[in-house]
Amino acid sequence: MTIAEKSPALPRRMGWLALWMAMSIATLLGLRLAERTGQQVFCGSAPCPDLLPAALPLYLAFFAIVLPTIPLAMAVRKIESEPAALSLPAIVCAVLLVGDVVLLIAATYDQMWSNYVQPGTLDHPGRAMLLPPEVRAVTLALWPALIGTWLFFVTRALATISVPRSYVVLGVTAGLVTLGAAVAGLITAGSGYAEPIALTATFVWAIWLGQQAIVRRGLSRDSARRMVAR
Repeated sequence: MTIAEKSPALPRRMGWLALWMAMSIATLLGLRLAERTGQQVFCGSAPCPDLLPAALPLYLAFFAIVLPTIPLAMAVRKIESEPAALSLPAIVCAVLLVGDVVLLIAATYDQMWSNYVQPGTLDHPGRAMLLPPEVRAVTLALWPALIGTWLFFVTRALATISVPRSYVVLGVTAGLVTLGAAVAGLITAGSGYAEPIALTATFVWAIWLGQQAIVRRGLSRDSARRMVAR
């Protein structure tokens, strides 16, 4: 049974959620590139006197990447051929992923606030951190593993329906590569490669899902064949 037969509105909804993820990744990468070239959203090319609001767009884009993982996993559960067999682990991973990123942002701002110096002054109040510094290190290293696992389970759940094999191969490979890079980063105490791999893999996966669901108007193999036939 195809997705359209089970729920006609779901393909477009899933496609827009996937494109939301892709656009958020592009925004995050654009903000990081701007930072490296000396540009800030609130400060332009001038040195930013207050880093607390300056970092906000970056972390909002980061949160926007992971937020759609929950509704996407729940949408997959509605159309999965074997209910809860693969989509339930995807939902669990999505909830853990969103919680991990929220904790990461909270720990980052906690660290920034503890070192915060009011612009125009030299006084350092020496605020105590509410969260241990290990929280930020662990959550930063953990999110690529969670999104890689999520990619794997969501794609495997979609594989129980009539989705193109190329997408299954793409999603499963992206998930396993991201998870492998994250685990390697945890073992070697360095996650420098895990994050760009996770962002790239998720971006490619999301773009494919978005164009398949919206442009080709379906996720099934039949919809792809109809598009080619035109």
